[in-house]
Parts: sequence; structure tokens; C-alpha cells
Amino acid sequence: SDVLRSTMLLRDDVLIKRHPLYNVMAIGKYARFVTRKIPLNFPNGPHSPMQSSADLKGHVLVLNEVGQNSYPLRYGLVDDLSPVYVSGGVSIEHGVAYWQKFLDHKVSHQQLHDVFDEMQVQTDYVELGENKLWLLPIEKLSVSQA
Repeated sequence: SDVLRSTMLLRDDVLIKRHPLYNVMAIGKYARFVTRKIPLNFPNGPHSPMQSSADLKGHVLVLNEVGQNSYPLRYGLVDDLSPVYVSGGVSIEHGVAYWQKFLDHKVSHQQLHDVFDEMQVQTDYVELGENKLWLLPIEKLSVSQA
């Protein structure tokens, strides 16, 4: 990736921004827009390069990151400072699965991380191509009404 990074820096239309967690390099006529703001408290928030790229339907090349441990990919576009709302979920009744809407339930980020941890140890899942779909009981969320 050092060769790729060095080659990209030779271009006239490249901008690089440094952040304590990672560096961002943007190329092209929208580079200034993409790199305009990287918040220190949460670098993948609503004004981040990741969100800007999504707004522009652009592409992101992540270097030196490994799969699910990638900070930008795992936490991209999720602001740890805002609440998470669960608006619905899959319910199964008499062997038939259907989508059920809930009232707005506030879920803390700790509860959300607990669900992710539960997904890592649970072996009851369905494979959809390379992805896995876990069916977790609603009590695992421990939601409280907003």
C-alpha cells in the first residue's frame, strides 16, 4: 500500500487529511468536499469522509485494515453520540416469519454491542451467501420504551 499511496500523492487533484485514528486521502473534483471535516470525537459521523462518499455515491478504498476489525467499516456512518432506534424486527408465528413494526424503542450503544457479542457466540444462524443472519430473541435487546 506504500507504493499505491506514494503514486496517489503524485496527482495534482489529491488531498490528504490526517486524523489520530486514520488518514484520509481523496482524489478528484470532490476531494475538498469529501475531506472538509473530520470530527475528532467521532471521525465517521454525519460530516465525515465516509458519509460524504456515501452522499456522492462514491467509492472508498480502505488500506491496511482487516475485515470485521476495520474501525472505519465497523463504525462508519454510526454516531456513538446519538441514540439507536429499533423500528421493527422479524417475528415468527406458527412457522411463518413476518416483519413487525415496534413503537420507537431506545437502545443504548452498550445494549447494541451486547447484541453483537451475542451474535459472535451464537451458532444458530442462516447463511445467505457469504453473510449470516442471526435470529435473536427480542429479550436480548432489553429495550426500554422511549
